[in-house]
Amino acid sequence: MKEQDQHLASSAWSPMKITIFRMIWIAAVISNIGTWMENVGESWLMTSLTHKPLLIALIQSATSLPIFCLALPSGALADILNRRTYLIFLQAGMAVTAGILAAVTYWQIVTPFSLLLLTFIIGILTALYMPCWQAITPELVPRQILPAAIALNGVAMNASRVVGPALGGFIIALTGPAAVFAINALSFLGIIFVLYRWQGETTVSTLPSERFLGAMRAGIRYVRRSPELHRIIVKTSLFFFFSSVVLALLPLLVRREFQLGPNYFGILLGCLGLGAIIIVFFLPKLRQRLNNSQIILAGYLAFGVNILLLSWTKLFLLACIAMTLGGMGWLAVLSTLNTMAQLSVSSWVRARALALYYSAFFGSMALGSLIWGIVASHFSLSLTFLFAGVGLILSAILTASIKHAENHDNTPYEMPAAPEVTKDKLDKGPVMVTVEYFIDPNDVEAFVTHMQEMRLVRLRENSFFWSLFEDTDVKDRFLECFMVDSWVEHLRQHERSSLAIKQLQALINSFHRGEGRPKVSHFIAFGESDRRVVQGPTVYP
Repeated sequence: MKEQDQHLASSAWSPMKITIFRMIWIAAVISNIGTWMENVGESWLMTSLTHKPLLIALIQSATSLPIFCLALPSGALADILNRRTYLIFLQAGMAVTAGILAAVTYWQIVTPFSLLLLTFIIGILTALYMPCWQAITPELVPRQILPAAIALNGVAMNASRVVGPALGGFIIALTGPAAVFAINALSFLGIIFVLYRWQGETTVSTLPSERFLGAMRAGIRYVRRSPELHRIIVKTSLFFFFSSVVLALLPLLVRREFQLGPNYFGILLGCLGLGAIIIVFFLPKLRQRLNNSQIILAGYLAFGVNILLLSWTKLFLLACIAMTLGGMGWLAVLSTLNTMAQLSVSSWVRARALALYYSAFFGSMALGSLIWGIVASHFSLSLTFLFAGVGLILSAILTASIKHAENHDNTPYEMPAAPEVTKDKLDKGPVMVTVEYFIDPNDVEAFVTHMQEMRLVRLRENSFFWSLFEDTDVKDRFLECFMVDSWVEHLRQHERSSLAIKQLQALINSFHRGEGRPKVSHFIAFGESDRRVVQGPTVYP
């Protein structure tokens, strides 16, 4: 990395020099303040409508469950629709729903069921919105400062968490929850305005647009063949399953154990956000000294200690200190996992892959909130928090040995054009592609090892079959064979290549001992009206 790039990467605030990122960031802070005010209002209103721990915990489930259920469809939509228009539409929907919640609360016709229903609708719109929102971040900043940008997005969330809950608690104590719902409805207007002015990134393709169901299948196929993303999802699921006890049951803990009002609940959530803001200044330096696994381990342990302290203390000041420590651990884990997830996937499938990542995130939050609500119905709140804290610390120990691969450069790189076929054959298939290699016997083991990496690449890039064959007649001759559904899908493979794939292909080609580059042949499935095989001179770089 160049000296200038190192300086950018080490500066926590470098993305703020980019105008569009700065405008979106400020609008997000304002909107997030409204969202956190609403979260406090929903949780506190439910404690006024019912004393049942399960119903109170279901507020968190109603927020998280839609994201778990709709993540993949929303990711597919975000990858095939215009992201700017899609985001504006969803923001408007959230503003309208929050306005309805404000109205029914003001007129005192809200019930536990209607509160859960409207919270669930907002959760659905958030589920459709979030993968697309996360996917635009790499479009706003250069790759080398993407970790700083993601951390600043965490600051936007947690700075608002400092202000929003405290302000929300004060307003609820003064006027009631209807006011915070109305303020949240207005807070969406800022993001709508900024998105309206942003032109967004335009990717020009001569190929037909992906179909919705096909895009979903492609996203699932990509994630299935992404071991690094699997490791990230495991750590994400465990962390948020156990940590969900805080967001789910903290309002009940404040009301029942501390015997305090909504403003104190807001202060505790504000301390969580304060801890997140504090740690963001140290993350660039920590990343220079610690690897991702070590930062995640430290975050796990910090939040586990927070939960254990909440299970034990009856001192509000100590609870504030614990929540501040927890906020530091929360952002360290969330920012690191988000960065790893963003950098581990290709741009063409980013929203879909991140959608599945967020599905694990919010699915574990929804399940955790439900489980801890049930546990609290049978045991004391102190024991419930104790169980969750011990579980989180044990998870930290058990997952500490999971190692993460270095981030590959998924910068798009378009491969040389495939052989041309007539338009009537674009949707024909399946298509089989073969690549012929001649390998020295001494290099076979290393060659096969790297071909296994290529196997995952081909399968991620929409191949439904891949195998490596050894010729029984011609010595040292190997044939890579992979198949895709149609010629259009193979053309998409050419468009979706990246620098990481180019580098892997170049490494594999270095083992080739034949004349020239490895020979690539293309075949379209033969049918009644198909009387020729397509075979071209395409070579991989």
